Amino acid sequence: MRRRSVPAASALLALVLLLGCGAKGGSRLPAASPATPPAPSVPSTDRVAEIRAAMLARAGGAGEAPSGAPVSDVTQDRGAVTLMWETAEGHLCFAQAPVSGGSDVRLCADPERISPAAGSRVAKAYGTLTTPAGWGIVLLAERGVRVASVHFAGKPVEWVPVRTLAPEHSGRNVYYLTFPEYPVGKLSVLLDADGRQREEGLALR
Repeated sequence: MRRRSVPAASALLALVLLLGCGAKGGSRLPAASPATPPAPSVPSTDRVAEIRAAMLARAGGAGEAPSGAPVSDVTQDRGAVTLMWETAEGHLCFAQAPVSGGSDVRLCADPERISPAAGSRVAKAYGTLTTPAGWGIVLLAERGVRVASVHFAGKPVEWVPVRTLAPEHSGRNVYYLTFPEYPVGKLSVLLDADGRQREEGLALR
């Protein structure tokens, strides 16, 4: 008795031949690209405005409300809302609140009592401060003196000019510096005054 060929076997053989022919000149599947990490979440404008208003309301309740020049929005892209302003008494205030929620930090002081070392033209006003992105420092440069660059441990430091204090409040220039790690050592600040540059060092502990 003769057996008939099994249809499944014939179909399998045809499939193998078809794949073999396609392997010679057929197109290959594109290689899988590495997964792109998700972009960091950016707080909505409404959320930032809500946090900002709450920070200033608390400052006003403590007698440290802004007066005169508008409030300076330092940064909003590193997980925190950071503000600086001057009060009616001439105090320089720094406030920061995480966008994820939680209490804010607020520091206020009379810039007239923040003096640079003898022979220096720049002083540390606040710092070293804990921030969501690492650490921060606020510098005060004397009237007419501007920061040109900042280096620490041989590497450039991220910094932004924040504001110039009112003339009746010394007229000094305010800068905000950020660090990914806690800085201990010498901070090198290149200053520009009347077109002349000179480097000064600040000890960070």
